[in-house]
Amino acid sequence: MLSSTSAANRRSSYRQDVSFAEDCFSVAPAHLAQVAKRKYSRTFFSPEFAKDGDARRTANLGALSFRALMVPKDSKLRLSWSREEQNEKAAEVVNQLTRRLGRHGAYTPAHYWLPSLMALANQYGVYLHDDRNVPSYARQIDPPGKKQITPDSFLKRLLDEQFWCMTLRRVLPQLAETHARSMGLVSKTQGLYVSDYQADAQCRQAARSREYLRNLIVTNEDGYSESVLKFADSTVSNPRNRYSELMVRMAGTERIAKALGFVSLFVTLTCPSRFHAIKLLGKRKTCPNEKFDGATPVDGQRYLTRYWALVRAQFHRQGIKVFGFRIAEPHHDGTPHWHLLLYVRPEHADALSELLTEHYTRDDQAELRNRRSGRLKTSRRVKIKWLDPERSATGYVAKYIAKNVDGCGSNGQSIGMNFDGLDAPSAAQRVRAWASLWRIRQFQQIGGAPVTLYRELRRIANLDSTEFDSDVLDSAVAAADQGDWEAYEHALGFGCPRKDRPLHLTCDEERPNKYGELVRNKIVGVVDKKEGLFIRSRLHEWTVELRTGSREADRQLGFMCNNCNDEASDGTSRHHEPRSLSLDFEAFVPDDDFLVPPPPYEPSPFLIRRAGHA
Repeated sequence: MLSSTSAANRRSSYRQDVSFAEDCFSVAPAHLAQVAKRKYSRTFFSPEFAKDGDARRTANLGALSFRALMVPKDSKLRLSWSREEQNEKAAEVVNQLTRRLGRHGAYTPAHYWLPSLMALANQYGVYLHDDRNVPSYARQIDPPGKKQITPDSFLKRLLDEQFWCMTLRRVLPQLAETHARSMGLVSKTQGLYVSDYQADAQCRQAARSREYLRNLIVTNEDGYSESVLKFADSTVSNPRNRYSELMVRMAGTERIAKALGFVSLFVTLTCPSRFHAIKLLGKRKTCPNEKFDGATPVDGQRYLTRYWALVRAQFHRQGIKVFGFRIAEPHHDGTPHWHLLLYVRPEHADALSELLTEHYTRDDQAELRNRRSGRLKTSRRVKIKWLDPERSATGYVAKYIAKNVDGCGSNGQSIGMNFDGLDAPSAAQRVRAWASLWRIRQFQQIGGAPVTLYRELRRIANLDSTEFDSDVLDSAVAAADQGDWEAYEHALGFGCPRKDRPLHLTCDEERPNKYGELVRNKIVGVVDKKEGLFIRSRLHEWTVELRTGSREADRQLGFMCNNCNDEASDGTSRHHEPRSLSLDFEAFVPDDDFLVPPPPYEPSPFLIRRAGHA
């Protein structure tokens, strides 16, 4: 307890310093600043400090540290930017890049202007794929000379305001969530999987997206018009359709495995302790993890993916045939872990288990070793369960599918409470927000036929004429139309290499995008390579029109692209063309800080503790 004199002295000092602290906290979003304010007040009046000056000094140094964390010297990103400020900053970045380019000239070789432009782009979260020490939240682009990237198209992308608007709206939420995880805002006792602020933001964004699709009208050459939302709800963007398709694919794959005599294994793979920000003590208590090194969920996903690539290569060398499904889901603090349903020959099951255990327990073995016996407790990283062949493996993993899609079973009703004590539909909404924020693919098939071809065949089945001069195409279309994944796999030749499959997707001819790069991004049909038969699955040409036609109305809805669009005379929003390279560079005033590259990225220190975690 503080004495009355000490309490009075600290209250007086607090009134003098509170404006300084508010200024330090103003550079952060409200949900992060609120935690920092509580930490500041708790430190200022903490009885742990015998001297009032020590408490005052510690609290103010903590405020300065928080400001330094939110406003690093090697970055110009500010988490407090509103959406309008992000749009203004995008235009400002383009002007700065144009000035730097003006010093060299747009048509000089790339090695003259590339370091200067990327030094500035790095400070706003854009890096090249070849760069090292790239922050996990950064957006990476291909340099000139890679794929079809030319110096001209590369410059058009960097000088496109829409590119920077989308970059800021992708980078800033991930950076804010990185700090939220370090501050203890993502845990079972605070915000499950993602912070409450980010979960609400993702929910609002989803509502804005649905409103945007509702107001987006497409019209074909026959004059038929419909809202894009209707078409979107008929695809796997609808959680119910996604769940149904996943169950169809898993059930068909299981029937194939049983026919081949394969056994099923359910594997859980977890990241080392250094990826976890918060430790779970029992069911309701949490505490900061002293081993946490600032890693993000993206880093955890990369760790799991890297070792899975090594395991797959080892499977190939040893002739182990494996197929199945992978499910990525978050721990309570947002760290990803994998569930894998794998089918393998009985004689290879033990080798598979050994390879998985060997690779995924290679890092940080000290934390797995028993202090007395010295043995490795591998179950902390790798858990392998042999499933009963008399029971359905698909039924076993159905709950994992449901709780990561919409929290409902095949009957459309909630599956109850999830493992973390939250009702399944609410938890699934937060899981989707987590996957969307960190851009993590939730479900992936291991081996087997492509699902995109399956969807195109279902389109073809709805055409007027469904009889073809190809037995393979007839059987594949019939299987896809009936939702028989097993028959679809056999029609394409289960287990054959991708290049030897008889059916392939066909895209339209290469067309330049708005940056001048030749791309094929539109599927037009399916081709039977053996018979030389092509079936078009997309029969109509559609034009898109925004129903509102008002730029102000679009801005109120919060559409991402409309702040970079012109309002045409016919009420249709059109994209800006990228800024031309034939600008009057002499009209811009040069700046002087373009040759200073940012230092290598280091994870943010674990500076702030959530109340109750100190």
